[in-house]
Amino acid sequence: MSIKTEVPLYFSDDDLEEVQQPKKKRGESKQWIFVEEFISVCAAEKAVEEENSWSILTTHLTYDGKKRFYRCNKVPRKGEQCAAQLYLLFDTNSDAVLLYRTDCEHNHDSIKSSYNFGICDETKLEINKLFDLRLKPKAILGNLNKIDRIKIPTKQQLYNYLAYCRRIKYETSSIHLGELKKWVISRTKIPDDDNEVFVIAYHIMEADPSFCFVLSSKNLLKRCLTVKILHADATYKLIWQGFPVLVVGTSDKNRKFHPICLTISTYERKVDFETVFKGLKDSISSIFSNAFEPKVLVCDAAKNIQDAFIDVFGKETTVRMCWAHAKKQICTKLDQTTNESLRKSILQDIDALQCATSPKVFTAASKDFLRKWREQKTFVAYFKIEWLTKNPNWYLGAAPILSPTTNNALESFTRVIKDENTLRERIPLSRFLVVAKDMVASWTQEALEEHFAITPEVNLPAWTAGYEWAKKDYKISIILSTPTTNTYLVPGDDFMKTTTAEKTYNDFDEYKEVFFSYWKTTLPKKEEEWVHGICECPEFHSKYYCKHLLGLAIRMKYVIPPPEAKTQNNNITLKRKRGRPTKARTPLIIQ
Repeated sequence: MSIKTEVPLYFSDDDLEEVQQPKKKRGESKQWIFVEEFISVCAAEKAVEEENSWSILTTHLTYDGKKRFYRCNKVPRKGEQCAAQLYLLFDTNSDAVLLYRTDCEHNHDSIKSSYNFGICDETKLEINKLFDLRLKPKAILGNLNKIDRIKIPTKQQLYNYLAYCRRIKYETSSIHLGELKKWVISRTKIPDDDNEVFVIAYHIMEADPSFCFVLSSKNLLKRCLTVKILHADATYKLIWQGFPVLVVGTSDKNRKFHPICLTISTYERKVDFETVFKGLKDSISSIFSNAFEPKVLVCDAAKNIQDAFIDVFGKETTVRMCWAHAKKQICTKLDQTTNESLRKSILQDIDALQCATSPKVFTAASKDFLRKWREQKTFVAYFKIEWLTKNPNWYLGAAPILSPTTNNALESFTRVIKDENTLRERIPLSRFLVVAKDMVASWTQEALEEHFAITPEVNLPAWTAGYEWAKKDYKISIILSTPTTNTYLVPGDDFMKTTTAEKTYNDFDEYKEVFFSYWKTTLPKKEEEWVHGICECPEFHSKYYCKHLLGLAIRMKYVIPPPEAKTQNNNITLKRKRGRPTKARTPLIIQ
């Protein structure tokens, strides 16, 4: 006899708890009252829109038809809502549209009085002051926290309000080529005011489409009347559309950069750079009736800039390759093609080659360099083509006149533009036009206040080095004398006794030993003109002064060093104890 048994269903304790949980109650039902029937959808929507109090909340599909619910728009969507609501019923059986309302009156006024939202007027006033100072949002919040009795907005509120401020200040964020052409042409007339910004040159091609225009002022162009050195470089990450911005300027004897013009273009083509250089040349000729004839351009390895400069100003000019850019690319190639054990030695030889002070010395030393490292075939082939054939002017004596060896002054200047003028944000072109115009206007005002140094300012450490050098017992002789100058043979750091001023060597290692052993220093015979002296050493080519020039002027009693220079190295310091320094103890932790 078989017995039928049933296994009971399994219920866990968690299931029992879930079963026992009460269901959520729905909200209180609203009392909807029929108000009006419309014969068409347009008539119903127009009636709702005319009240100017409703926003669409949601839409439901029901058996009777589609229901479109509206909420009172006098209160924010998030938060407590007004009691008054309505919905439109689009009847499925006819074309009629029925309007229903709740039986409650509007109470949004009482809700708004208790609900605090948005940024108050007092806070907006403080934000506007900080926005005019070109502070970033994080800095604005930090400054607002320092102000007492003010409500601090959230990050999102601040970003939204700053976006509104930018729209008001910079107008629209988009611009068409026709509008840009109109903006450029309206500013091509040469103004009477020397500080007013205008377009000195431009070209706009609608078929391409492309554009290029140059902004400057009369006061900025005045600098070109005496300068012989130009710096040029293109920078990105300023304009949202990705257009490059070209800055052209010059530098003084203190190696400080002074801007001349700013260019915005679509590309970095040769024709764009020709527009810049030709615009400078023609503007200076027409405004000041003077010829603009720069001799040296300091730039990077961009061939379009170099070719445009030579085409506009002639083949007698010198295009100087920035040593900082060149060394960076050389180091990258060294890491890719040579063994780690050889990189340091090769780089030291390249630094010694860069110190060549004349084309003759550089040509001879570069051949010895290639011969020394001929086993590194890949790197030597790259170095010969790229830095001895295409871009050879990266050594100290590449230019016929004294000029900076790097473009670091301009690089620092463009960094200031990104930090202070654009706040490291990519601005749309339409807004950048306003920023660029204000930027060039500020350069003009600074040009009136700044001093353009024609002689270098010697700092205290340099005076000290010159004074210490002058006290050493060096035998210095005159190797050449003219009616206005004397040329002296001064010893270097690794002094080698020699009977001739000509440096001769047989290989690159001997070049490094002989080349840095002594230098030719030329001093004017007039005491007051000693600052215009010249030295062959690398330090002079970098700073326009060196310890040899200062020490020789002190020794000849052309100048008296400041008293601080004689005592700078005599500071009293604590004498270090013998032995290994004591190891730092573990800090005491109190729990």
